[in-house]
Amino acid sequence: MLPFIHLGSMRLEPYGILIVLGTTLGMLWLWYRRGDLHAPEETPGQFWTLIYVIILGGVVGGKLGYIIVEWAWFRQEPLLLLLDWRTGWVFWFSVLGSIVAGWVYQQIHNRSQEKKRAYLPIADYIVAALPLGHWLGRLGCFSQGCCHGRPTSFPWGVTFTHPACSVQENLLGVPLHPTQLYESGAELLLAAVLIFHVLPAIEKGIYRYGTAFYGFLASYAVIRFTIEFFRGDDRGSFLAAALSPSQWVSLFVITVSAAALLRRGIREPDPDGRSIYL
Repeated sequence: MLPFIHLGSMRLEPYGILIVLGTTLGMLWLWYRRGDLHAPEETPGQFWTLIYVIILGGVVGGKLGYIIVEWAWFRQEPLLLLLDWRTGWVFWFSVLGSIVAGWVYQQIHNRSQEKKRAYLPIADYIVAALPLGHWLGRLGCFSQGCCHGRPTSFPWGVTFTHPACSVQENLLGVPLHPTQLYESGAELLLAAVLIFHVLPAIEKGIYRYGTAFYGFLASYAVIRFTIEFFRGDDRGSFLAAALSPSQWVSLFVITVSAAALLRRGIREPDPDGRSIYL
């Protein structure tokens, strides 16, 4: 666990700092690419409204997901789970919450516009910002010890010893899989593929709009499904003890995303005739 940062009487946790930095990095990249985003471009205020709506959807979705997964605990301590904003989030539900919030915002925005913007050209860029920021968020998890792995004999196993970290007491000092670093590295690679390959190919008319959106969902689902086998923290139970709730969600997302990519195709059949408007 990384040490706290003290600014006078204020104590800052590395976990919170890295989460904020990751969110800020994603927002700044979207601002830098706002000309390609095909989002509300009339005023900067409309752009930031879209971003704030997406973030709010992620916050609400993430907390709701945690309540669902930990329903038995929530019934006993409802205020604790609702008021403690330092922990208690499910990333998959944050992603789904952001997707829904962005879609709802666009429907409302399109009602006042003569030309209706399609969803996928905007979503392609939004999802590229997710792994760009979330890899830093996973480093925050590593600093806190949350989302940790199960015991391992591999030489790269990490040990947590600080009593204030999120690792269970019986696992303190035990080498664990650095699952936070596994996911952080995988997401950084995914962000690079989306930003430097998939999005440029969409812009050139090689790939269809939506390829980055569905590609991110399918890729992250595979990453998350795999890493979950190495997790050692309590993630609730659902349907079967053999799979975690996040793995069930990942299987669903893989199925839907793969079906969409197969049905739509990845290659753009008519680059000159396509439009971001409905």
